[in-house]
Amino acid sequence: MQNKWVRWLCLVLIIVLAWIELQFFTEASNVAEYTRQIAHILFLLAIMGVGYYVWAKSTVKWLKVVWVATYVFVLLLVFGIGALNRVVHFNIDFLDEIHQVRVFFSSPIPFLMTWVLEYLQKQKQ
Repeated sequence: MQNKWVRWLCLVLIIVLAWIELQFFTEASNVAEYTRQIAHILFLLAIMGVGYYVWAKSTVKWLKVVWVATYVFVLLLVFGIGALNRVVHFNIDFLDEIHQVRVFFSSPIPFLMTWVLEYLQKQKQ
């Protein structure tokens, strides 16, 4: 029972983190660009950490691996495209797609999807 409450609290924490990131760094126009970029990475890392805390305790062990691998891939993608953009200057439409990927993984949706995967896996057993 306690595990269920911890998950719900972690979901609420992810929602709060996502809201803060969206309101104060994604949508705010008075934040310096470098500060905004660092904040985006820190919030992705925070959400990754909260999810890891939950999925490391799951009885479905592969969820932890999927969670970490997915967030590492997204972080590398954001870092890589950001670094390349300083040299190549990508089209704004392409950068907007990368932005959408970052926003998606900064939301509670991946956490909920992983929770559903765990539920389905437990039903299968």
